[in-house]
Amino acid sequence: MIAAVWLLHNEIIDYVFGMMPVYGSLSEYSNEIGYFTFWLSIVVIIFVYRQQFRQQTQFN
Repeated sequence: MIAAVWLLHNEIIDYVFGMMPVYGSLSEYSNEIGYFTFWLSIVVIIFVYRQQFRQQTQFN
């Protein structure tokens, strides 16, 4: 849970407050990159949560 909060906090700091690294020509796509990485983070959090839930139910 702490890792999930940290991950989303990092995405907000990077793309809402503009603290992400600048990579020249990619900076014109920063809104799209921010949107994509936010939703990718959400997908990863859901995936890890579901995997953890499956492991716990297999052992019980």
